[in-house]
Parts: sequence; C-alpha cells; structure tokens
Amino acid sequence: MSIARFLVSIVFLWTSAPLLLAQDCFSLNTSVSQLISSSGQAVSLPAANGKLQLPCTQTIRNFSFVIQFAPGTERYFEDSTQFTGVLNHKNSTFLLQYNKAQNTFSFASDQHLGEGIYLLTLSSIMCMPSGGGCSNCFVQYSFEIEHTNDPAWSVDIESEPSPATLTCFPGSQVVLKGTPPPHSGFKAQWARLAGAQFVDIPGANQPNYAAALSGTYLYTLTGPAGCRASNLIAVRPPERPEIRVGAQQQELSSCAQPIVGVSVVDSGAPGNLIFAWTPSLGGLILSDTHTFHPIVGTPGIYTLIVRRADNGCADTAAISVVPGNIPIVSVDISSVSATDVLDCKTSSLTLRANASLSTGTSSYTYRWSTGAASREITVSQPNIYAVTVTALDNGCVGYGEKVIFRNTQSPAVTLSSSRDTVCAGEAVVLSVLTPDPATFLWSDGSTGMLLNVTPPTDGSNYYAVTVTANANGCSSVVGKNIARVPYPPLTCLPAAITLSHGQTVSLNCTTGPLAQLFWTAVASNVTGIASSGIGPVQGRRLELISLRSPGQVDFVVFARQAGCSSAPAQVVVHVVPSSAGGIYIPEVVIPNGDGQGSTWSIVLPPDAADPSAYEMAIYNRYGALVWKNTLASPFVAEHYPDGVYFYVLTTPEGAAVSGAFSILRRK
Repeated sequence: MSIARFLVSIVFLWTSAPLLLAQDCFSLNTSVSQLISSSGQAVSLPAANGKLQLPCTQTIRNFSFVIQFAPGTERYFEDSTQFTGVLNHKNSTFLLQYNKAQNTFSFASDQHLGEGIYLLTLSSIMCMPSGGGCSNCFVQYSFEIEHTNDPAWSVDIESEPSPATLTCFPGSQVVLKGTPPPHSGFKAQWARLAGAQFVDIPGANQPNYAAALSGTYLYTLTGPAGCRASNLIAVRPPERPEIRVGAQQQELSSCAQPIVGVSVVDSGAPGNLIFAWTPSLGGLILSDTHTFHPIVGTPGIYTLIVRRADNGCADTAAISVVPGNIPIVSVDISSVSATDVLDCKTSSLTLRANASLSTGTSSYTYRWSTGAASREITVSQPNIYAVTVTALDNGCVGYGEKVIFRNTQSPAVTLSSSRDTVCAGEAVVLSVLTPDPATFLWSDGSTGMLLNVTPPTDGSNYYAVTVTANANGCSSVVGKNIARVPYPPLTCLPAAITLSHGQTVSLNCTTGPLAQLFWTAVASNVTGIASSGIGPVQGRRLELISLRSPGQVDFVVFARQAGCSSAPAQVVVHVVPSSAGGIYIPEVVIPNGDGQGSTWSIVLPPDAADPSAYEMAIYNRYGALVWKNTLASPFVAEHYPDGVYFYVLTTPEGAAVSGAFSILRRK
C-alpha cells in the first residue's frame, strides 16, 4: 500500500554571513546511516524525500542516523552543546538517543514500525561557535517506506498430536499451530471446509486453534500490499475398531461351548484392544470373558464390547445363543420372606434358588455371587444377587439373578396448629398430615391426626408426634412449639379518689413493661371524660356539669399483652364542688317521695376523720332545734316541711361551720 508522500526539504537556518560562504555546522550523513528491518537486515537510507520499498513481511525495527560536522566544529559541538533527535511517523513521535562517541541517533529499544512517511528532526542547543562560518542549528530529513508483496513468503501448520487425529475420549481436541504473523500488520484467520467452500470460524483469529471436529482446515495470514499466505491441514476422525460376526445366532450343543465366528478389524498396534463380554437373558459365561471366544454354558444374549486403549473408541455386537440338543437348567430365585424389598420393618430377606431340567431330573450344586454354596441365603443389603446352578447328572449349568431393593424413605409430614400463641387456659388444636396411610403417636401418648392441648406453662411448650408409614414401617418425628403468654399484672391504687371541681385526676395504674393499658369510663355529673381510651390516665380535668351537686367517674382499667388481658381494676373518682375546708354541704335538698335526693349528702374531704366525729345541729327559721346527730346518721329531708333551715357543724377539732339550706319539693 502506498502512502502519499509528505516531502520536507532539508532546512538550513542561516547566520548573517553571506549565503555563498556559509556551510553546514552539522549534517545527516545518509551514505553511512542505516535502517534495521525486523529480520535484522541493515538497509541504506534513501535520498531525502525519497522512497524505500520493503517486503510486506518486514517492519522497521531501528535506525542508525549518523551526523557529520563542519571542519573544526566537532569539538565545539561535543563540548558546548546537546543534541536532540525526534522521529515522527504517522501519529507517533519518538525521542531518539544520541551516542556521542559514534555521533549516531537511534531508538532506545526496538519499535517495529511499518510503512509510511518518516520525518527526522535533529537539533542542537547553542549551535553557533564563536566566529564560525556555519549557519544551521537543526536538520530535517524526510523519506517514505512502502511495502511490496513477498511471493516467496509462506506459512506452515503443525498439529498436536501428530498426525492430527481425534480420539473418542471426552473433550478430545487437536491443537493446530500456524506460523505466527511476521508483525502486527497481519491478520490471522482459521476456516473449515463446509460443502465446497471454506467458511471462517468466528473468533479463530490466533495462530493456534483447538479443533474438536474432524475436517479440512485452512489457515490464512493477510498483511499489507496484498501480502497473503495460506496452508491446509486435515483433522481426521477417531479410528474405530470394527467387530465382524460370522453368525448372529448360535446353537448351544454342549454344556460348555465357545462362541465362534467373531473377528475385529482395527488399524491400531497389536495388543491395543480390550475385550469385554456381558451376558443377559439367562446367559452365563464360564471362562475366557476377555477373549474373542468366551466359553458359555447357557442360552442367552452375549454382548461384546471391543475398545481401543489408545483412543477410547469402541464397537459393539451381540450374539444370541439358543438351546440346542442338550438339557437346559432353568433357575428361578424366590424370596422366602414374601417380599423383595428391605425396609424399616424387614431388615433381612431369605432368597431360595429353584432349579429344574428341560428333560429329566437331577440334583444340583449352588454357587451364589456372595460366595455361599447353599440353596438359600440371607441378605441384608440391596443388590443384584446371582446364583449359578450345576446339574450333577450331566454337568450343565443354569444361571439366575434377583434384584433386591431397599425402601427406607421416611414419610413426608406436615404439622400445623390453629394458633401458635395462646393465653393461659386457652386450648390449641394440633393437626398432622401425611399423604400415605400411617399411624400417629404424640409425645403424651395420644394417637390420631388431631391433638387438643392446653399449654401448661408460660413460654414455649413443645409438642411432638411420631408418624410411621404403614407401607415400610419408617417413621418421621416432627414437633412444634406453642407459646403461652402470661396475663400481664395490673395494680391500681388507690381504688377511690375524691377531688374538687376543676382539679385533674391521674390514676396510679401499673403493669408489665410489655403490656398496654386500656380503660373505660362512666361519668355522672362530670363532663369532658371520654368513654374509653388506651394508655395511662394522666392529667384529666374534672369539671362538674352542675355545681349544686357532686359528680362521679367510674374507671375500669385492664392490661393487655400479646392478646392476653388481665383482670379489670376499678377506680372510683368522686368530684365535689369547691368549698372551704374541703367540706361540701349542699344548699338545697329536694325530696320527691321517690327516695331519690331525699338525703342531705354532705361530702367530707378524703383525709377527713370518721363521719361519726362530726356533729350536726339543724334549726328551723324560728331557731328551734329540729335535728341533732353525727354525720354517720343521714338527715332525711322527707320528714320535714319545705322551708329554710340553719345548721351548725362541729368538726372533730372543735371548729364550728354554720350556714343555711332549703328543703324544696318539686311541684
């Protein structure tokens, strides 16, 4: 491929000296400068702005640019200046190393550059010697390298293994190794012959390729300037042995007879084949199992597998041996235990060999696969149990086998409950399910699929059931925890509180840290109290609807934790109108003859002494004493006419409280 040349002339920077008298202080000596190709060959530089043709398989590995000095100036430059060399190629810039002893510029290490235009710039610092007659401080040199085709170039392919032949072993591959690309400008590609043309293998663009399929493979390297080289290699399929059988069916004409007419065609080395005969359908091999001609003693199907040891390839053939003119020993194995399955109920079985002749009778000897020589054996492990029976009268043999299985699979069980958390005294129903018929035994001795329990203790209560399958006697044990939540404690003290109108009430009710308080309230002549609430009762303002009579709030409080509630506690709050000394004396008594409100209700403060310590004297409007007693005895207003009355109340401390009240019946 040719790249348009960028021509740069050698540039000279002149001093103020006359043009015709000036000379180069230093210059590039192209006659001794060289480029080094990737093959190690030294090639002379072309003339400035010239072109050098290079085989497509080669790259530029390094340069040796040599400079020369004007007479008498070399020592000055070497002592007084420094040289720098820069090479530009395509989009890359390379800094060259200067060898002072040889006056050469080169790469510090191999670069392997391809075709294109190269521009060299050599510069000096303080290049002008005092009084010198030279004028340039730098030199530029440009040339082009163009690739050409290399018809003598070729590629080779090696294989591992050699020759390139696949095997029958799992993961068999043949590693194909093509000639590596001569430089990075080349592209590698593997292809495989499909039909009448080669098809590129996706991703196979490295020199080495692991072939897992047989066929013809093409390796191609493509480079610049139409450079191209290819080669072919055939990967052969695995070499398989071939069994040839003269007669697929042979008659058994004696009690011990070889199988005949079997041969194998194989290209492998001698002794590379492995023979293995397998009898079935009553067949019995007496000897020579790993040869061409095994000795057999009974009719049956005899299968031969011939395998090559070097590549794992095999062939298979089957021969049917049918009864000839000889007595046939038939063998049957039965289980005396009436079952062929070992399980959790049956840990061992007794097997019995039953033999008979096709013609005549005989006594027999027995040889089991376990080594036993008796007619019956007892087994305790699942396996295939075989017996060889020999008829003593004619020496003919028979063969039988029986498969014993084991079933110790535990039943699949699901245990569920109506609730997982209960309060003390509550019951839970446990239910167990299994898909097959089974029996059930609970940890308390109960049987059945359901169990009704009342957890006896707070916290976790564990219940387990053993489920035993009817079929094999195997069991599964499953359990479940039922949590009993304790009733939360509740204390409300005091149970009765007396407060004045406008005061606030706080109930002193305590419970456990995990419990929550709930309450209801019934108010009489008290406003602003909700009928129910959650949490403690704190700072509830008490206001009477009518200040002429006391009021009352009945609180019922209970605690709840995880759905379990405590026994309720009752707190009665009495609310009285505000009065001096804390004693409330109603100013009006209204007897109606219905027994309601006929008693003059005097309310003492909560910390008052016993009512019997208070003395009350009542006078009519004429000053006559009409009633005298302690407050322990109620004054019944129904016994007195309407009117204004005066009273004198003497406290336990001797203080006298006086006032007036009216008895007023409703019309």
